[in-house]
Parts: sequence; C-alpha cells; structure tokens
Amino acid sequence: MDAAGQVSLRMTLTAPNRPVAGTLPAEVERAVGAVPGVTGAKLELVFDPPWTKARMSEAAKLALGIEDIIPIARLQRR
Repeated sequence: MDAAGQVSLRMTLTAPNRPVAGTLPAEVERAVGAVPGVTGAKLELVFDPPWTKARMSEAAKLALGIEDIIPIARLQRR
C-alpha cells in the first residue's frame, strides 16, 4: 500500500480457464478496497509463476480440507 492508500495486487488462478476468471478479479479488488485505510485497489491477473498447492500455507490447506497438509515424514517421527 502506498502513502495514499492505493494497493497494487498480482493474483493468479489455479488454471487460466477457470469459470471465475471473468468475475473473481473484480471481487478481489472490491474486497481489498473495503479494507480500512485502503483508498483503491488495482489488480493484475498473472499466470507466472503458475499456481500449485505447494504455494499454500498449512493453515490454508486445512481451511480448504486438502488432505496432504501433514507430510508423511512428520507422521512417521511420532
């Protein structure tokens, strides 16, 4: 965020042909624009680097119900 409250975002989708590709960027801009202190948001949709599950935090994987959040090596150490 700059001093005037403007936010620039770069966002990628899980795949370029996702059905939400036409609507999600505007929804994200509106949501970011609603954050206190933000006066405007500009979103750039990019596809490099490509999205993979490896870029998700364990908390995000847990929230979305993705099963492989605990590496097998950690389970075997218990």
